[in-house]
This record gives sequence, C-alpha cells and structure tokens, in this order.
Amino acid sequence: MINKLNKLYRSTIQYSLKQGDFLCTLSDQSIVSLCNFFVTVIIIKFLGLEIFGKYSFLWMIALYMNSVQQSFIISPMYSIAPQKNKQSLVYYYAGVFFQQIIFSVISFLIIYLGLKFLSNLSWFHETEKYSVSFAFAIFAFQIQNFVRRLFFSQKKIISATLCDLIAYTSLIVSLIYLNHINQLNLVNIFWSYTITFSIGILIGIPNLLLLKFNYDEILNSFQTNWPTSKWLTLSTTLHWFSGNLWFINAGIILGPFMFGIIRACVALGQIFNI
Repeated sequence: MINKLNKLYRSTIQYSLKQGDFLCTLSDQSIVSLCNFFVTVIIIKFLGLEIFGKYSFLWMIALYMNSVQQSFIISPMYSIAPQKNKQSLVYYYAGVFFQQIIFSVISFLIIYLGLKFLSNLSWFHETEKYSVSFAFAIFAFQIQNFVRRLFFSQKKIISATLCDLIAYTSLIVSLIYLNHINQLNLVNIFWSYTITFSIGILIGIPNLLLLKFNYDEILNSFQTNWPTSKWLTLSTTLHWFSGNLWFINAGIILGPFMFGIIRACVALGQIFNI
C-alpha cells in the first residue's frame, strides 16, 4: 500500500512538473509572438506602410537565416543531446555553440555584403545604409535564439522564458522611447534589436561559461550533427522559398507600400505561431 502511494505521489509530481514546463513554454512563445505583433503595430502606426514594407522585406531575410539556424544547429542538438551522458554533454554543447558562432559570423558577412549589392536594384537603393545595423541585428538575434534554445535543451524552461521576456520587452520599450524622442527609423530599429537581444544573451552567459571547449569534441559535434543537419537544411530552404517566393516577387514588383499592406495582413495571423 505504501509503495503504491509513493508511486502515485511521484507520478503526480512528475505530471505537475510537465504541466509547469508546458505552461512556461506556452508563455515563452506567447511573449515572442505578442511582442513581434507589437513591433508591427508600432512601425505601421508611427512610420507608415512603406517603411514597414522595407522592414518586412529585410526581416524576411532574418527569418530565413533563423530557419536555416534551426535546421542546421538547433534541431540536431535537440535530437542528439539527450543521447549524451553528463560528462560528454558539456563538450557537445560547446561544440554546437562554436558552430553557432561560425554560422553567425558567416550570416553577418552575407547580410552586410548582400545589402550593399541590393542597393543597386530598384527600390532597394537605400539598403546600403541599413547594412551595418541590420547585420549586427541578425548576429545578436541568432545568438540570443541559440541561448534560449540551449536553455530549452537543458530543460531550464524558466531561464529560457526570462531570456525572451527581457529581450522582447526591452525591444518594445526601446521602440516606444525612440518614437518619443523622434528618432524612430529603420537604422535605429535594427540597432535596438542588437542592443536588446544582447541583453537577452547576457542572461545565458553564466550557462555558456559552464561549457568545456575541446578541438576534437568541436569536430566530433559537427560530424555528429552533419548527417542530420544537411538534409534538414535543404528541406527547410526548399520549404521556405516555396512558401515565400510569392511574397518576394510581390515586394519586388509592387514596391514597399503594397508589400507593407500584404505583410501587415499576414501579421494578423501570426498569433497561430503559439
């Protein structure tokens, strides 16, 4: 009888913990989706649809890089990390983090040079002035996303939620403040992303300092991830372009104002991301 009660007690505790993790995860995604929606509202209200169209076109690049990051780094980490023991896990996470740094640096260079190239095309002629701020925003966005995903992989759900809460609420506050001092523009918006997501990264610094780097383990982590990540990345790229090619063509053909209207309508459905 006592053994049955003990089993019932343990199962109840485990169920409660799982329910708590579910609610924290739901809260985390709610914070991300709601704040992204507020960013859309703020830009449209204070800067207009044309500027929002330019912002949306650039941010589609960020979302594509984020999807590649998810398939190339995050998803393999989620699958492989549970198979590791505690001693090898800190080396594996360190190797994956090293991959993330390399990926983010490459993304930074692609964005920076790509925007300079696009400045020679039609209504993209102004993109060169966003090249530095947007490239840094992408870099901070990716590192912050890795930090939160690392928390999730380690089952530190509350820390992941706190990381997003600080980063995204700081972003909203900074945009409202920029508008208050009449400094709200795309360049400052991207710098706000850089600063606020860097603040979110700071939450994960103590966690990152626990990782142990070793050259052989870094190479091993890449070799372990590659058989899975190469196919996920190809499928993600195909899926992303098949779903967004219409939007890209609309932005190029119709211009930023009409593209802003289209993306504003799409933003209304983002609540389903939760």
